[in-house]
Amino acid sequence: MPDSRIRPETGEPVPDSRACPEAGDPVELALALCHEAGNLLAAARLSAYLIARETDQEQIQASADDIETISTQAGAALAHLRPLLVDDPSARMHVDPAEVLRAVDRTLSQQSARAPAVSVDVSEEHPDVWVDADALHHLIVTLVLSAWDAAPSGSEVQVRAEAEGSGVLFTIEDEGQSDDLEKTDPRVGPRGRALAVAVAATLLERWSGEVRVNANDAWTRVQLWLPAAAD
Repeated sequence: MPDSRIRPETGEPVPDSRACPEAGDPVELALALCHEAGNLLAAARLSAYLIARETDQEQIQASADDIETISTQAGAALAHLRPLLVDDPSARMHVDPAEVLRAVDRTLSQQSARAPAVSVDVSEEHPDVWVDADALHHLIVTLVLSAWDAAPSGSEVQVRAEAEGSGVLFTIEDEGQSDDLEKTDPRVGPRGRALAVAVAATLLERWSGEVRVNANDAWTRVQLWLPAAAD
């Protein structure tokens, strides 16, 4: 990914905004997740309907790819319900960040070839973190999938982890605009990436971490910082 902090035509810095989103109400977020999953499943049903009536092989493949991605999005959204609504300390354990990223890579590699490229960097060693491993996996997958909607054609979504201070910083970065960070339905609350960030902020507050958002009109970076697990 080119250095999107600099405008290539002028060599000048691109102004950006930074924020640390606050935790939200778990019940309201759960309702928003159910609404999101319902919309996704309706889209999957439409794609299945089109497959049954399609004769062109390329269109059949495209609809099948859509169903695969939509199903992953819906599954990840619903997987957030348990950790949001039930704060279960017994679900937390020593988790290797590299293992989390490898699992994310496996999940994303199963998605449609039409989706933006994803680069998952698992080359560094990091201290373990003390989290719900399944919840963290689904958080990162959801943030990547929501970034796809904003990423321009031919671009790449980057996922990486690095040691920072007394913890580990997970980064999801893309070349999409940040408008979807404020996408909200007045009836049900945040949607898309805005919902994923709100869920992340709520869960990371429980895990003594924080969410950082850094964005401008050329790129968006969402970061999850978690403290290292105690020995």
